[in-house]
Amino acid sequence: MSTAPAAPSAKPAAASHGALPFIRGGLAGVLSWLVIHPADVVKVRMQLSSDGRGTPYRGVVHAVQTISQKEGVSAMYSGLSAALTRQVTYTTMRLGLYATLRERAADEDGTVSMGTKFAVGTAAGGIASAISTPVEVAMVRMYSDGAAPVAQRRGYKHIADALFRIAREEGVLGLWAGASPTIVRSMVANCVQLGTYDQAKEFYMGSGWMREGVGLHVAASTTSGFMYSLATLPIDSAKTRMQNQRGMEGGGRKYRSLGQTMAVVAREEGVVSLWRGFLPYFSRCAGHTVAMFLVLEQVKKVL
Repeated sequence: MSTAPAAPSAKPAAASHGALPFIRGGLAGVLSWLVIHPADVVKVRMQLSSDGRGTPYRGVVHAVQTISQKEGVSAMYSGLSAALTRQVTYTTMRLGLYATLRERAADEDGTVSMGTKFAVGTAAGGIASAISTPVEVAMVRMYSDGAAPVAQRRGYKHIADALFRIAREEGVLGLWAGASPTIVRSMVANCVQLGTYDQAKEFYMGSGWMREGVGLHVAASTTSGFMYSLATLPIDSAKTRMQNQRGMEGGGRKYRSLGQTMAVVAREEGVVSLWRGFLPYFSRCAGHTVAMFLVLEQVKKVL
């Protein structure tokens, strides 16, 4: 009897130290992203279409048809190298930091309060995003390049080429274009996505509706994905505009800060436009959230 508790307690202790939480996070991010990458491309294109860049899409189906017909089906995977690099950097760091900090913040009996989960998620998202913003900038530009007029296309060959050219043509600070909305979005996203997932799991299990297993993971991650999408789309839309913009004639930029960008979009296009592209965004967020947590839960059984 005295030796039975030793085995379970050793595993969490090991998981909370070293590189293991980061390895798990990176694997979950990369494997799940391969499935939902096209939805993210469509989301970015729809966000930018109302900004005078490319064809104005009437909806998700029209966007998919137009992109595929004009640029080929492979365009649905444009910017994949940047997106996977983002998973290796950003997702690895945010999931690894969240798991590590959550374990360290746990009470003696292993419980973690809801407030602590959200606080830890916010911190992990902010730190990871601040480091990986250059990859995010390159990713947004590579996604949207095919929609621009030929003369305005940047023509980045891959993620390394994009990072090098941005630094050379716009200065090193150009790699952190739109850093403030990127970091704010990531803090909100990580807080809502990870905190809500943990809370939803506890709620569904505590209510007696579900037991530990795939069904529980799908329900909790879908709940997390919906809340994450609703909270972060306006921020994501502003971030996309700021990162993809070009300088105006005479100097200066149309979008200068998160608040100013959101205000300009709301004034010129209506408040609801801040949630433009919600369906592909939710498909991306919920799809990635569900896939990521399903993979993560399985990876935990192996590593």
